[in-house]
Amino acid sequence: MVLIVAGHSAARQLAQLGIRAGTTLKVHRSAPMGGPVLVESGSSMVAIGRGMARKVSVQIVG
Repeated sequence: MVLIVAGHSAARQLAQLGIRAGTTLKVHRSAPMGGPVLVESGSSMVAIGRGMARKVSVQIVG
């Protein structure tokens, strides 16, 4: 489960990528050295930068 902790602009950018409060995300890859995070949201795979990823709080489900 996802909770967005960001300003209006960042929340809008995440929503355009399919990352919204209440959605389910699956992290596929977290690049080393501060690189992007590859996540699956619905049927889409997106890479988001670490700064943007820090604005997404998740609840881990079994």
